Amino acid sequence: QAIISNLSLTESEYLAVAPVRLGVVGRRSIAIERDFNAINCSPFDLGILSILQPAAFVMPACATGSTLSLEIAVRNWGTTVLNYIPIGYRLNGGAVVLDTVFANLASGNQLALSFSSPLVLTTGTHFLEVWTHFANDANFGNDTLRENLIIYSGANATLPLVQSFDGFAACNTAWGCASISCSLSDGWYNVTNTQGDSIDLRTDANGTASGGTGPSAYHTSGFGNYLYLEGSGNNGAGCQNKMALLHSPCIDLTNAIQPELYFWYHANGGGIGSLHVDVISDGILYENILPFIDGPQGNQWDSLGLDLSPFVGGFVSLVFRGYTGGGYQSDLAIDDIHVVDNSITAVDATASTLDAVLKVYPNPTSKQLHIQMIAVQPHQDRSIRIYDMQGRLLDVRALDPLTSVATVDVRSYYQGAYMIVVSDRNGVLGSRKFIKK
Repeated sequence: QAIISNLSLTESEYLAVAPVRLGVVGRRSIAIERDFNAINCSPFDLGILSILQPAAFVMPACATGSTLSLEIAVRNWGTTVLNYIPIGYRLNGGAVVLDTVFANLASGNQLALSFSSPLVLTTGTHFLEVWTHFANDANFGNDTLRENLIIYSGANATLPLVQSFDGFAACNTAWGCASISCSLSDGWYNVTNTQGDSIDLRTDANGTASGGTGPSAYHTSGFGNYLYLEGSGNNGAGCQNKMALLHSPCIDLTNAIQPELYFWYHANGGGIGSLHVDVISDGILYENILPFIDGPQGNQWDSLGLDLSPFVGGFVSLVFRGYTGGGYQSDLAIDDIHVVDNSITAVDATASTLDAVLKVYPNPTSKQLHIQMIAVQPHQDRSIRIYDMQGRLLDVRALDPLTSVATVDVRSYYQGAYMIVVSDRNGVLGSRKFIKK
C-alpha cells in the first residue's frame, strides 16, 4: 500500500505499477486512469472548487453596491461524512475572516456556501484568498483559491440609452490579438486584455479587412461605426477561441416600468464563435440573459431584444461577451444598442392624433403587415417591436430611414392579437394592435 501525493485537481492522470527487483524496474506495468473528481483514500480531505460570487472579477463600482456577497463551492474528497465546514478568506493581505457552516457533506459531494461577512471593495485592484481549513485534512493542495478582483469607477446612464458608436474614435484594426487594445467612450468599457479577457471589441467602419467575414457597413445607414472582434492575428493563424468582454455604462432602472434592451449583431464568417449577453446588478453576474448566438448566421444584420423588467429598481451594467471561433473569419460585430422604457401607458391617450401618423395595414392580415409613420421627418433611429399579448418580444426591426416604412412577414405567427410599438432614441412614439387571421 502506498499514498500518492500531489495529484492534479483539474486533469485526469494515469497511475502505473511495475515490478522492481534489485533496483531494476521491469518493462511490464499496469496503468489505470484516475479521474480528478475521484475521492481520495484519506478519511478527511475537504477542498474548494470555485468562487461562485462574485462571478465577475472585473466590475464597475456603480453596479456592485456597497458590499459584495462571497460564495464558494467546496467538495468532500475524503471518505468520511463531514458535519461542519470551516472556511476563511482574506482581502489584500489584511485581517483573516473565519466562518463555519454546519451541514452534512457526504463523501464525493459538493456544496455552495456563503460567508456571513460580505466583501467591502473600493475602486481599484484587490487580491482575494479563500480557503477551507478542516483540522484533520490530509491534503492541503486543494484547500485554497486566489483571485484578483478589479473594481473600476464606471459611469452612470439614464433611460433612454441609445448607442450607435458613431461618436467613438476609430481603433487600430491591424491583425493582432491581446496586444491591440481599444479605448471607448460614453462610459463603455473594454475589459483590459489578460486581466479578464483575451481581446477587445474594436471600433470600425466600412467593413473589416478580412474577406468572407464581418459586416461591410454600419447597420443603419451604411455610414457609421460598429464594434467588432478582429479574428486575424497569430501570424495568420487567427485569434482563435478568444474572449472579449464589453461593459455598458451603469443604467439607472430605479424608476423604470418596462425597460427593454434591443440591439443588432452581424455574425458572418466560417470561424464565427458566439455572442452572449450578461448583466451585472448589485455585484451579481447573471449570465446568458437571452439565448446566445452560436456560429455563423449569414451576411446580414440581425436583431435581438430582451425584457429587463427583472432588474427594475437598481442599476445594471450590460456585458456583451463575444468569442472568436476556430479561424480568422471570426469578425463578429454589434451595433445600435438601445435600452428604453417601453411602458405604453400614455401612448393611447392621443389616439386620434396617432391615427393620422401611425398606419398599420392590412389589418387583419394573414401574410404581410406594413407599418408606416406618415407626415414625419426622415429619421435613422426609429424602430418597431412586435409583442404577443403575454408581453413576449417576437421581432425587432428598423423603419426605413427615408420612407419610415417596415414590412413584416407574419405567416409564421399564430392567429390572434399582437401589439406593435414604435420607438426612437427618446422613447415610445406609439403603439397599435393588429390581428393575424
